[in-house]
Amino acid sequence: MTTSADRAAAEIVRVLPRLLRFLHAGLQDYPLTLHQLRVLDAIADGDRSAGEVAAELGIRPPTLTGLADPLHQKGLISRERDPTAWRVVRLGLTPAGRDVYEAVLAVTRRQARNLVVHLAQSDQVGLSRALAALNEEVDRASAHAGSRARDQTQRSASKGVGPRKRAG
Repeated sequence: MTTSADRAAAEIVRVLPRLLRFLHAGLQDYPLTLHQLRVLDAIADGDRSAGEVAAELGIRPPTLTGLADPLHQKGLISRERDPTAWRVVRLGLTPAGRDVYEAVLAVTRRQARNLVVHLAQSDQVGLSRALAALNEEVDRASAHAGSRARDQTQRSASKGVGPRKRAG
């Protein structure tokens, strides 16, 4: 028997890739990949360490470096050493990066609006409520997953299991 949760999950999985492709297609004037846009979004609220950004995006630090290099070369992000922890690299939006990020957001919101404007008002309200609730659930699940990962790392460290040290 299929539950309403099963049907909702199936719709999310079916619609999300199509929605992302649709929204990205409207960004032809911005030669950025979806992954690069995610990097800009991750630092839109302020400078963050590269490790924090990689963790939020669910990617490894070398993958983030591959995404950040072109953004830095285009002058969209800054990279600076943390003054209190020299090994930490902090990423932030430059003024040009902020302009691009805000322009992309405006285009994306306009495209999304053009989709939902054709829905009945009650569906628009229901969609807004459902997406807000889903966003809160993603935040909760992400916090829980992050806490589990930290616990696993601490357990491994207490057992003497961890990253191998390079011979030096």
